Amino acid sequence: MELRACLFAHEWILEERDELGVDHVQIVSDSKYVHENYERCLSWNQNDWLNMHEREILNVDLWKDLIRLRRKIRGRPRVDLVRVARRSSEITKNVDRDAKAASRAPVYVDSGFQPGKVGRTRNSSKKAATPYPAAGEKVIIYIYRTQVAQRGIQTIRFQTYSAERRDFFDKFWALADDAIGNLLHRGNAFLVQMNEVPENPRIVEIVETLKRQDLIGIPDSGAEE
Repeated sequence: MELRACLFAHEWILEERDELGVDHVQIVSDSKYVHENYERCLSWNQNDWLNMHEREILNVDLWKDLIRLRRKIRGRPRVDLVRVARRSSEITKNVDRDAKAASRAPVYVDSGFQPGKVGRTRNSSKKAATPYPAAGEKVIIYIYRTQVAQRGIQTIRFQTYSAERRDFFDKFWALADDAIGNLLHRGNAFLVQMNEVPENPRIVEIVETLKRQDLIGIPDSGAEE
């Protein structure tokens, strides 16, 4: 969503620049992801859309659209992206409030939505999923979302199993080829083999499909498909 907001801002600048009559525009975002990659994205297409760790770039279509808009603007006006802390001012507090209100009461369907298999996490966490620190180990995971990253590659979001607490908690993501990703259905638990590259975490094998109720000690209501 943060990347889409940056896209919409560039579209507005391109459409209104003649009326604006200014030489410099600042786009303000609280997204670390967008801010850190705003300049990096210009070189990604020269590296087959791989990052410095040879990992496929996520949200490629959106980054390509952003590059296209930046080239159309061509410095008329100059556009800078500035990062601010979330809810650091009255304006950002109002934006946060209005965005949350809009999410609870949508009035239209987002035509840009890319469908994926979406489920709920086993235990709620306000923290976003982070790259799994892959070290060639086998790990028990619970799938709560899968989504296309690039052609033939999927982003798998999952929670890892805690034997001590007998449930799934910490949220991570890793990549997987379609051959594996298509078998990792949401709402199910798996024992998987990871690669050995923490900067480019990948699920390289499904070792076993597990019964969730045996792991967490409660009846399994079944996963919706």
